[in-house]
Amino acid sequence: MALSVRLHTIYQLINPDSIVADIGCDHGFLSIELIEQKKARHVYACDLREGPLSQARINVEARNLQDQITLLLNDGIKNLTKEIDTIVIAGMGVDTIQEILEGNLELAKSVQQIIVQPNQKADDMRRWIFEHGGSILDEEIVYEDFYYEIISFNLQHSSQWNEYDILFGKTLYHHSLFVSYWRYRLQVYREILGKIPNDNLKKREIWKLCNQISEVLAYIE
Repeated sequence: MALSVRLHTIYQLINPDSIVADIGCDHGFLSIELIEQKKARHVYACDLREGPLSQARINVEARNLQDQITLLLNDGIKNLTKEIDTIVIAGMGVDTIQEILEGNLELAKSVQQIIVQPNQKADDMRRWIFEHGGSILDEEIVYEDFYYEIISFNLQHSSQWNEYDILFGKTLYHHSLFVSYWRYRLQVYREILGKIPNDNLKKREIWKLCNQISEVLAYIE
């Protein structure tokens, strides 16, 4: 099964021989690929909505994988078994991702790996990780009609961090898409600046952000 660039990148980040909770599994494509390629021992494909879960069930049963993929109508990671060692939450807002993890923080802290792909505000996600005593294991930037940041981490080992780690990621400076991504972000912020009154606090915050981005790009380029 051909995965999208975004899902394939998530697939590559998942540790081999894992037991995965695929939260918001949609049509089950990632779950199916993990089992068919023998990268995961078992997948719990979860969704809050019956519609996507029904389609996932059709796809799973068409490949006769129902013994290795458990489909669950479930709210986030609540009520999930502790045998899970990997959690994937992709394609959601950062607030929703954080709420899901906080819904069963005991499980979130016990797993070896959590992979998240927030639709925006990856910096807010990093701050949450560090403030909850976590450590970032790996990060990726992908472009699929839009830029996405993907973060692999766990909440078992705390690490030191600073504001630049929050904004840019600790491991992404040499990524092939880093410069193009942050040039794009800088252009967006500059366009926003032109629409905000000079005495607005938000304008000063964005101006500071633009300076930080320009500083890092100048150093890297």
